[in-house]
Amino acid sequence: MATITIANAKGGVGKTTTAIYLAAAAVADGYTVEVLDTDPQASALDWAAGAAGAGTPLPFEVHAVEGHELAHRDSRADFTIIDTPPIIPDVIDAAVDAADYVILVTTPEPASTRQAWRLAPSLSHRDYAVLFVNGEAGRRLLDETRAAFDDFPKFPGYIPRREAIKRTNGLGIIEKPGLFGYTDVWRHLVPANNERTTA
Repeated sequence: MATITIANAKGGVGKTTTAIYLAAAAVADGYTVEVLDTDPQASALDWAAGAAGAGTPLPFEVHAVEGHELAHRDSRADFTIIDTPPIIPDVIDAAVDAADYVILVTTPEPASTRQAWRLAPSLSHRDYAVLFVNGEAGRRLLDETRAAFDDFPKFPGYIPRREAIKRTNGLGIIEKPGLFGYTDVWRHLVPANNERTTA
């Protein structure tokens, strides 16, 4: 069992979307997954409840967890994905400490970039990489944001702006091929996964 934490101290940067779609990518490759929602706003839990109510339940469980519970929590799933809150340092720190790998999510806009920069030094004791989301090809701001993280480990490419996900209002998962790029993120995280699914 491995734990992946999705982090950025700023809200609205795509942490919950990343947690949900990364979990969906893992399930699609035959793994069991659970998502832990540590955000008092309960965005992941709301997504799960909305999906169930719409008749399109998520293919994994979502649980509310307090930050202090993370260090002692056992899971039977192959992977645990932790969705973190904005602005609550002790919960973010607990989620990072509980992780085997951290995805530092940022969007191509200054406030998100600043918060990611501030958080990055506290990730040095974990394997991590920066994931750029909500990008638009050919936009200078995306290129400048990537350049700002030249000295940091990064995922290749970026997750494009996802108006289709916004239109669903968090109900279910859009079964688009590649899950808006999250399948590539998953397979970058778990390279052996490619052998498992193609053997």
